[in-house]
Amino acid sequence: MKSSAVFVMFLSACDTVWSSTILAPRVVLGTVGNSVKVHCNYSDGSYMDNAKYWCKGRVYEVCKVVVKTTGPIARKRFSISESKHARVFSVTLSSLQHQDEGKYWCVISKRLRNIYAPVYLHVINSTDTSPTSSPLDMLITRPQEGSNAHSDVWAILRWILFFIMLTCPLAVCLWKSSARHYCVTLCSRLCVRSFPYLQQTPQTGSASSCFDIPFQELDDVQTQNQNDERKAGQD
Repeated sequence: MKSSAVFVMFLSACDTVWSSTILAPRVVLGTVGNSVKVHCNYSDGSYMDNAKYWCKGRVYEVCKVVVKTTGPIARKRFSISESKHARVFSVTLSSLQHQDEGKYWCVISKRLRNIYAPVYLHVINSTDTSPTSSPLDMLITRPQEGSNAHSDVWAILRWILFFIMLTCPLAVCLWKSSARHYCVTLCSRLCVRSFPYLQQTPQTGSASSCFDIPFQELDDVQTQNQNDERKAGQD
């Protein structure tokens, strides 16, 4: 129970830490033929000089980069810009099409682990929009913080699990090897102390092993029985 409570506290702490990294809209609504602009805000000023990019894909790890601040800032109908003073980078998509709909990612390139937040772009026909909706309400929903927290937690946990799965077989092999060596050493010492006469055999002059003890004892018993029978026959 204590370990479960600690694990829950760990996840809560991760959620609190990562929630302030990137602030991006969770869902963006656009109409066919029009343009849409997505703002990705970051609170940490140390990321101002880091590369930022916009990629598409259901899973971040295999998403395809569309535009990047360190590369061509415009590609087909996509363009990216950044205001370092405001700590925000924005992606503009013009002439929306239905195939543009899908899951995108605001990403800040960072050493060891990138920072990212998911954004889902929903494209509808212009006739499907409500006439009472303002452009701002229609295009962008309220930003959501911490949308990448659970993805980051899983990214770390899976590497921990991979490391455990990788090291467990090696640890078991080492443990078995050390245990076998200890047993053999202990057995040899017990042999010498309990059966000193078995250290050297008169026939071969070689030392007997622990596994020879039962057979040596059996031979001694058989030899003694034979001697007793001979004495009884002579009498």
